[in-house]
Amino acid sequence: MFRLQSPMAIIKKIFIVQIFILQGCLSLQYPNERKYDKAYVGMDVNLFNNLHSKARGVYNSQELSIYYITFYKTEVWVANSLNDVLYQKYYYFKNGILTIIDNGQIANQNYGIPINRF
Repeated sequence: MFRLQSPMAIIKKIFIVQIFILQGCLSLQYPNERKYDKAYVGMDVNLFNNLHSKARGVYNSQELSIYYITFYKTEVWVANSLNDVLYQKYYYFKNGILTIIDNGQIANQNYGIPINRF
């Protein structure tokens, strides 16, 4: 027999579907850190670039190269803007070897690179 659902139950189902669609769309443009980030201190810059196609270079000199990757937070269910669900990690390569990974503090303070470019 056919049973009618309450309007609230229908709204809940629509909301849940929308959340999964939004997370799926974000994952196409911004990777999930747990699945994508394979960087480690001591890694070669060429290997890093081969494994991380979404990395963007922001600084390059003879001794130092700085890259960043924008990730999305999978644990956020409700957000007011993209800034609530996106974050960046910065990777510092000295003489072609990864030496530091942080959230951009060193890039901003020492090299004047603005962080959070969404």
